[in-house]
Amino acid sequence: MGAQMPGLAVATKQAVYALIPDADEQALAWIQAWADKVPSGTQMIFAKMKCALADGPCGCPEDAYVYKCRGPYPPVPIEIIADLLLPPDGGPCPVAGVEGVMLLAPQAIVVDAHVHEVEFMGPGKSLYVKKI
Repeated sequence: MGAQMPGLAVATKQAVYALIPDADEQALAWIQAWADKVPSGTQMIFAKMKCALADGPCGCPEDAYVYKCRGPYPPVPIEIIADLLLPPDGGPCPVAGVEGVMLLAPQAIVVDAHVHEVEFMGPGKSLYVKKI
């Protein structure tokens, strides 16, 4: 890895668990709340999960590239949630009917002076969550 940026706070997962002993339970409850709110077959980029959890309109257009949407932020760092969606041991997500998948990342495309998100253009990958 490259050099750490001056003033950047870095926390290990162990430090998070020391501060929030029930981090996995909080993360699982947040994933379950998402699964309870969306219909089967829903697949979305991880960053938009909080929009699906919003009470009422999210505040972001469907193809929003910038995620300044309403909805509850994850209760723990996203690395904890990502480890549950994509377990390091290759097993399934502990929330029944939910899986994490790595897919080509969306890209922002400007059309007629408006920014639109186009999914699966890459070149990088992003974490998506799917309700089976």
